[in-house]
Amino acid sequence: MKKNLALAVLLALSAAGAAAAEKAVPPKRDMRANPPGKFISPGYYVPNVFNAETVTIACSDGYRLAGDSIRRRRIPANHVPGILFLHEAGKDRRSWYPLTVQLAGRNYISLAVDLRGCGENPKLNSPDGKTLDKLPEADVRKMLDDVRNALSYLSMSPGADPDNIAIIGAGLGANLALAAAAEPWAKN
Repeated sequence: MKKNLALAVLLALSAAGAAAAEKAVPPKRDMRANPPGKFISPGYYVPNVFNAETVTIACSDGYRLAGDSIRRRRIPANHVPGILFLHEAGKDRRSWYPLTVQLAGRNYISLAVDLRGCGENPKLNSPDGKTLDKLPEADVRKMLDDVRNALSYLSMSPGADPDNIAIIGAGLGANLALAAAAEPWAKN
């Protein structure tokens, strides 16, 4: 009987200890349900240490470009280099994720834009928006002007160094980056 009583006391003490330990340990956070950051667009997660926003860039012909701007919340210096990301044909600005976030973590201001006729731009500009494959040639030629407008937007971003901006492109975006580098306005 003494053995049973000692065993019951031991079980009660271990249960009480387990309950106390359970209260002391905070519950695990479900990162999928409540992440410590935000989704600025579907599939585009940005941690809380960054300022991330979806932006609309007005072009000189009235066309509007959708983009994602990402930078650190606390920029160490007043003038931080910027990087403009241009995607390839058939893709959208989200194809540069997570590179845009990683470079923002290294004190760059990242701006990834949807090129004319790609991503959110067709819906943003008209209800029957034309995709890249249905754009008239005149609109395709205006893409270089879109790059200039995106560079202007990036150079005027808070904390950006307007004299230290790079363009990274893939496919069509790489061609636009090379063409933009050859333009006289790129030197400014």
